[in-house]
Amino acid sequence: MLRKAELLTDHNEPVSAVTYNNLACYYRRVNKLRTALNYLKKAQQIEMRNEGSAANPAGTSLNLCAVLSQLESRHEEALLHARSAVYLIKEELRSVRSWLTWEEPDEKGQKSEQSPEVMNKMAVLAISYHNIGVEEEFLKQFDESIQAYKKGLHV
Repeated sequence: MLRKAELLTDHNEPVSAVTYNNLACYYRRVNKLRTALNYLKKAQQIEMRNEGSAANPAGTSLNLCAVLSQLESRHEEALLHARSAVYLIKEELRSVRSWLTWEEPDEKGQKSEQSPEVMNKMAVLAISYHNIGVEEEFLKQFDESIQAYKKGLHV
């Protein structure tokens, strides 16, 4: 199905990037990490060309982080992608007003729920900080790792 999607989305770059990302997730799951990495690089190139209309550049960075982390001795590169994911998702969240300040409690003292879009982005941010912590731990940067884990927990 993903191969068919790849053929059908050939003329729509933002949709192709999503398809490449999904193909990469498949190849990562079947432990074909180099193939996954190639698809993620394709997705990232498209997202860079289509800045603003790309569906999930932070997710692509997180997937790059995960694949690179699984490849031997690629933890520094994986860390860069995890940090990139934090930057990208924060930029997305800044475009959503409710990120800037948490909503005030209502008259019953309870906060109203954030939109599902904001909650999903917050989850990606927490995962990004977690991945930074993991990569810094691999690189024996333990103080930085602890700080990243704390930031993820806070989010």
